[in-house]
Amino acid sequence: VGMSKLAEIKKAYNILKKNRKNKVSLLHCISSYPTLEKDANLNCIKKLKETFNCTVGQSDHTNDIFVPFCAVAMGAAIIEKHFMIDKNMKCVDKPVSITENQMAELVKKIKRYESTLGSNFMGIRSTEKSTKIFRRFSWHIINFFSIFFKEINGSVSKNLKIMKLLSDEKVSYIIKN
Repeated sequence: VGMSKLAEIKKAYNILKKNRKNKVSLLHCISSYPTLEKDANLNCIKKLKETFNCTVGQSDHTNDIFVPFCAVAMGAAIIEKHFMIDKNMKCVDKPVSITENQMAELVKKIKRYESTLGSNFMGIRSTEKSTKIFRRFSWHIINFFSIFFKEINGSVSKNLKIMKLLSDEKVSYIIKN
């Protein structure tokens, strides 16, 4: 979608979607060669995802792996990236290309990132069961102080120095009992 206005992208998207057999994907692209990191404008990936019901990605023209990695973190499901098998090759894409090793590193980092995403399950996971008692105890302390300070000061943010002293006193009291 390099250099296209949103209205132009919508028009092209609608033409392609008229045929229900078409699977449309949109790739955010900055059409400068090479693209500087500061010009990558990756927020457009979010805009494309919000606006269109399709897979969104990035066509990257930087000469590094950082921007395409960030694009994945922004929700890009496709990365189009130029790479060279031999960095001594003479080719027109050299200024926007990475090496084969950099491409392997990009793929490795993306897979590592994806392994950290987990699911959207909220609650105690099997890896947290042994620390469950601490979470419950900590939550009650925080809840107690919140109520305590509202009653004493009328506001949690009032007079932080006194609150710090009071909280130290109450924490030791809670721990002893």
